[in-house]
Amino acid sequence: MNFSNYFFREEPELFAPVVLGIGILIGVNYPNWQIPLCILIIAFIFYRNKLWRNTILLSILGFYIAQTGGIFKTELLTNKKYITKEYTLLFEANVKYIEDTHPIMKNMRRIIFENIKFKNNKLDFIRTTKMTCAQKTTENINPGDKVSVFGRIMPFKQAVVPFSFNQKQFYTLQGLDATGIAFKISKTKTSDRKNVFNSWRRNLTKNIIAKLGSITGGIASALITGDKSSIPANVRDVFIKSGTAHILAISGLHMSLVATIIYLCLLRICLYISHFYLKINPQKVTSILTILLTGCYLALSGFSPSAVRAYMMTSTGFIGLMFGRTVVSMRNVSFVAFLILLVDSGALFSISFQLSFSAVVALVAFYERFGNIFKKNIL
Repeated sequence: MNFSNYFFREEPELFAPVVLGIGILIGVNYPNWQIPLCILIIAFIFYRNKLWRNTILLSILGFYIAQTGGIFKTELLTNKKYITKEYTLLFEANVKYIEDTHPIMKNMRRIIFENIKFKNNKLDFIRTTKMTCAQKTTENINPGDKVSVFGRIMPFKQAVVPFSFNQKQFYTLQGLDATGIAFKISKTKTSDRKNVFNSWRRNLTKNIIAKLGSITGGIASALITGDKSSIPANVRDVFIKSGTAHILAISGLHMSLVATIIYLCLLRICLYISHFYLKINPQKVTSILTILLTGCYLALSGFSPSAVRAYMMTSTGFIGLMFGRTVVSMRNVSFVAFLILLVDSGALFSISFQLSFSAVVALVAFYERFGNIFKKNIL
């Protein structure tokens, strides 16, 4: 099929996240943002073709969210201040997020601090930072706690080779102002907002390990709760060397299995209630309850980016099921990708986002092309 015919005549809406991504790339790679923005606006004014006007409008939207980091943010990234040298100092902050394991260094974790307060007022523009620290320093620290941190704040590294990985660009689009190493973390105040799911997650992980042992329990807790910190280092190395480490991260496979089990169990209950007690639409009620309960599992798993993407994709499918639409379709993939980029433009530069959507697009395209053949053979 000719690409131009597919774009202009058949399903141009499928290319919405692609056009938005192009706008994000333009906005990120051109520091003098006024010039390309003016060109896009002029093109939008003079073009009369509706499709091209919509395409240019999406590019302008992508350009804007590239300059802010997301549709709900207003500060232009080109106006941000950055530190130019390292600072070893003490500061107070709130714990926003704790990563279970460091992707490279053993027995280390990365923690995100927000609402940072320095004694040196010259560093007030640093509000959020991601720092590497030893696992022992975070044993009694939970998200939401107020802590005192002694560590080294470091500036971002620039790309050495043009168009290679740019740490400054990557972390800035994630809303981070600096990076560093935390030597000592002490809790000054426990979070007033008790994180029920975080408590359940920790308790469930401990119970699984107590019942199954350190190796089996560590793997099981990673698959169920998303906590990979209990997996022994030698076992984690085996997964990495075998190329199967992605199985331990809660993503589409885990989310779809959980959602399917919940849906099938609730569907039987709703069918029973509808037949004997109350006339309801079993499919709609079951879909709504499945979305809510799967959201609880998402919260239990710690809201990892891969799990959030899988939850959005799964929820979109169930919403389509509620309204009698196709559950597996390229439109659903396009909608979820567009929504993620709209909220977080930095996701475009995440390798997990790129690989996961590339795989999903390939699977859905194969299903739409050859799905009928398999159905006929099965029937």
